[in-house]
Amino acid sequence: MNNVAHKSRRREETEAPKLKRKEYEQKLRKLYIELVKIQEWVKKEGKKGMPL
Repeated sequence: MNNVAHKSRRREETEAPKLKRKEYEQKLRKLYIELVKIQEWVKKEGKKGMPL
């Protein structure tokens, strides 16, 4: 098997199934809300750096 075909096949095996637009936007909104919560906590606590 050539290298290009192998990389393409491996990418297909690890990719999540495509989301419908509405589902994508719902998940994105939830993640954004969590990000804002973390940002507020970091500001309140006076933390520096990026939370992991």
